[in-house]
Amino acid sequence: MNTAKSYGWYDNLSLSGKIHGVGWSHLISDSRYSDIVDVYEGGFMHSRGVYRSEQNSCMNNDIPYYNTISRESIVKRIKRYAGETFSFEDFVKHDKRDVGVAQSPARVLVWGRASQRSATTYQHRPVIRRGSPLRMAKVRRHR
Repeated sequence: MNTAKSYGWYDNLSLSGKIHGVGWSHLISDSRYSDIVDVYEGGFMHSRGVYRSEQNSCMNNDIPYYNTISRESIVKRIKRYAGETFSFEDFVKHDKRDVGVAQSPARVLVWGRASQRSATTYQHRPVIRRGSPLRMAKVRRHR
């Protein structure tokens, strides 16, 4: 896991259970997030010895909610790819904590019949590519 962390993965997990030793300690001490962010034991398919930042997230129970440190990591990475500077205050200003409220499943037509579609209906396994996208050559489309 530490090797993957060096590539910018698993910011939402820690092998340390100490408040000041986790990567999301700045969120624990921030009054805007201290009601939901803390150090919870259990993560990465382990019930002990691995710690997570929130009680629940989409990595845990297929709920439509990314925990705060994951949202922050996503914004940091997008900003880096765009050549922009990340600002924590800007992140907080635009962060939406209530977007993970589950809505009723959408009704879609499958083979001519109405069907319920859940969040996991059309998921595929992830494809992991080695290296950094920042170092990859841009592919141009030829018309």
